[in-house]
Amino acid sequence: MNSLVARRLRGIEVIGAATEILTRNRSVGRDVGFLDAAEVQWWWVDGGFDDPANQLVWFNQDDRPIAVFFQYDSGPAWEADIFWDAQLEQTVRREVWPVYEELLTALPNDKPAKIMIDGRDVATATTLNELGWHKSEESLVQTVLANNKAVLAATLPHGFQFTDELRRDSSRVHPMTTRKGERVDELLKECSLYRPDLDLHILAPDGTMAGYCLCWLDEKNSVGIFEPVRVEQEFQRRGLGTALMHEGVRKLQRAGANCIKVCYRFGNSAAEALYRKVGFEPVFEKQLYLRN
Repeated sequence: MNSLVARRLRGIEVIGAATEILTRNRSVGRDVGFLDAAEVQWWWVDGGFDDPANQLVWFNQDDRPIAVFFQYDSGPAWEADIFWDAQLEQTVRREVWPVYEELLTALPNDKPAKIMIDGRDVATATTLNELGWHKSEESLVQTVLANNKAVLAATLPHGFQFTDELRRDSSRVHPMTTRKGERVDELLKECSLYRPDLDLHILAPDGTMAGYCLCWLDEKNSVGIFEPVRVEQEFQRRGLGTALMHEGVRKLQRAGANCIKVCYRFGNSAAEALYRKVGFEPVFEKQLYLRN
């Protein structure tokens, strides 16, 4: 008899279940699993799905979420993601995995399909290979700030300044609105790990937004995440990215983070150079698999 029961949830309830699982994993160890809760909350804001309807979540007898399977249409491709309570991996492999394989097989064939997994997870890679998926050339590099080192105070070019104007002036349009849509501020406020006081924005001398980043904090586990970090193209190569990272690290450390992470796409030499300069070191890769 199975010990887990599957239920279908939607919207922010799914994100809440995923957050609980990933926060629990992080409390077990800093290198357990390949996702942090803040990353999934960022998915909610990022618009990969507006409202992930009828997603499968498995619960134990104490009504604690144990595993989540996401399936959604991102536009160019079908995307599928699964993560689970690392302490119950054997149970998940036994009870959830047969359903997981069926769900992957049943993904529509009208467009490509992709899934991101932990590059260290041989068992899941083997399953995907057996189902006809293949390892792509695309991956994300997970980095961690070495020894939670202290960083220098941020230095900005003449005329540029950090601002908290967005928090002081509610009429100001969020800098991510152009890329992420008008609901971005609303979606951020639905995320339990989002703290507006950790946002960073840089204004150019003419008052336009030159760069920004969101700093997320898992207070329970003292883990900080950068997601996203952006400098607008016309302001690049002026040290603004370094300034954002330095100030963000200092903010997160003051807020209680003793482990800080950021990812970059493998092959993005500019991002790699920036993060290494600040003191981040690569620890593993998140590997993209594609359906044959």
